[in-house]
Amino acid sequence: MSNELNGKRVLWVEDDEFLGTIVEKKLLAKQCILTHVTTGEQALKYLDTNLVDIIVLDIVLPGMSGFEILKHIKSAEKLKEVPVVLLSNLNRPEDMEMGVKLGAERFLVKATLSLDDIVDQIADTLHKQ
Repeated sequence: MSNELNGKRVLWVEDDEFLGTIVEKKLLAKQCILTHVTTGEQALKYLDTNLVDIIVLDIVLPGMSGFEILKHIKSAEKLKEVPVVLLSNLNRPEDMEMGVKLGAERFLVKATLSLDDIVDQIADTLHKQ
């Protein structure tokens, strides 16, 4: 299923350098066009001038939270249809509910998934668009 990422533009917003690097390698191996940023401010600046097919967004980031970024994305006319997958270590029901309420397609808990699972979930989200 993850061959569906071939040529897809993915914005990866993750401040964990180790996780960011290993998932980046997995995604690039699937032939996607990947941009990895580490802060919400960098993500929004990038999205001002670039189109993407999907956004994978951590919730706990320095400065602006993933929820704040998601609110901005879903309120912007040119971005509101872009699917967003939240990927976090937070697994409280209220965080998951907030993500869905704000318009995320999926809420993935890092600790419960393998790297291949994460890549497959990203591909599946794109497939359902």
